[in-house]
Amino acid sequence: MSEKDALTRNQARALAALLAAPTLRAAAEACGMSEKTIARYMAMPEFRAALTQAEAESIDGAGRLLVAGQAQALDVLSDVMSDPNARPGDRRAAAVAWLDLVLKWREMRTTEQRLADLEAAVYDPKNKTR
Repeated sequence: MSEKDALTRNQARALAALLAAPTLRAAAEACGMSEKTIARYMAMPEFRAALTQAEAESIDGAGRLLVAGQAQALDVLSDVMSDPNARPGDRRAAAVAWLDLVLKWREMRTTEQRLADLEAAVYDPKNKTR
């Protein structure tokens, strides 16, 4: 049973409102509860765990949308960069965005590899330095 299933109906409403609202006050208004009630729920470990899980699921969903649209986004940047009729500022912005993405991608790949190497060294049974 998930954390979300253990919540009361009102807690589930509060959780949904917190996911959709930018502030605690807005969440309270959206679900028809007081800020004090929402704050009390937020102090409960089981509610916090359910909120954390729901936020993670929401972020995972956003990540899947980003991945799904990446080719289209890169096509747009490429089109703007190579369009001789585009304004120079737009072409420059597209090129900077492209280079920024390349650098971030390279940094992420390098970090992942370094972490994998460290984990391999730490968990290597032949490693006597642990």
